[in-house]
Amino acid sequence: ATPPPGRPAGGKWISNTGQGRNGPSYGTASHTYSNLLPDVNLKINATDDVVIRFAASKSLTRPELSYLAPITLGIGFGLTGGSITQNNPNLRPMESTNLDAAADWYYGKGNAVTFDMIWKNLDGFLTQAVPQTGTTVQGLNNTDVSNGATTTVNLTHITNTHLPHL
Repeated sequence: ATPPPGRPAGGKWISNTGQGRNGPSYGTASHTYSNLLPDVNLKINATDDVVIRFAASKSLTRPELSYLAPITLGIGFGLTGGSITQNNPNLRPMESTNLDAAADWYYGKGNAVTFDMIWKNLDGFLTQAVPQTGTTVQGLNNTDVSNGATTTVNLTHITNTHLPHL
């Protein structure tokens, strides 16, 4: 029997988020953001025992609610001066653009070898901000959680599943 040539699938999700906070460190803060999060998948049956898969998507991860609370986390003093650490009610979600390609070879009942390549571009990864010169709160160096730069993750792996008793 000849397998069907392929099966595309996809979708989209639009995320609309509104946030409002009130607290002693930052006072009142609010912002909104919208994100289009498309998702496309394709499965190709190359032969009776080889399947090729492609996927492309965009996703997001919102910051933990505790990072958004407008409060001061700590105040410290040392030989070089003082510092203050605060949450950041203006954090953006971390956005990820994702590409995935895989080939599966099924060489018997319950047996497969899979080769998979994954690429992710992460934007807005949360970091602990380094105090900038002149950035002070009541004379103390200010450090807070902030959205960092863009980073890329690449992963390639080969997996073998061998179940001889099936």
